[in-house]
Amino acid sequence: IELEWPDGFALEVHLRAGVDDLLEGLCGVFEVVLWTAGTRPYAREIISVLDPQQKYFDTIIARHSSWFHPQPDGGGYAKDLALLNRSLSHTILVENCLQTARLHLPNTIHVPNWDQSAFPKKRTDTALSKVLAALLEWSDQDLPAHEYLKSSKHLHCHQAGDGKICYHATYSELDAPRSKL
Repeated sequence: IELEWPDGFALEVHLRAGVDDLLEGLCGVFEVVLWTAGTRPYAREIISVLDPQQKYFDTIIARHSSWFHPQPDGGGYAKDLALLNRSLSHTILVENCLQTARLHLPNTIHVPNWDQSAFPKKRTDTALSKVLAALLEWSDQDLPAHEYLKSSKHLHCHQAGDGKICYHATYSELDAPRSKL
């Protein structure tokens, strides 16, 4: 899908495998917040493709100084889940960039960027189906988010460089087996 802005800027967007199933599966079960480092016009364009009937996203957060603050460690920007005014025990961040998730890694499902050209054709991208399975399973449990993520059979444990833990939805069944802490 190619998106064009009035100023002539164009962007080619490829929808990731499973995004429609993910959004449909989360609809009505969870509050879904689209939180992007992109500008509001960019977010609107993406939403026009992902959610043309405006039924999936409860809130849209785009690049704005009230949401994005430079971090004291000099590592760029981070998404601070505390700004959502929701209980962290009921909040999971699904994020492609660990750097922006670093303030709340135990509540993060990391979904790496997908570059289909980097993988053989026989590998399929199952990351979003794993995210959906994990989130739906969590909705049936009475566990805080970080506790559930530790035990999810749908995710791999991932230790960041600073020793903090987050959870990882991998590309395909051919990826490495889940490691236990």
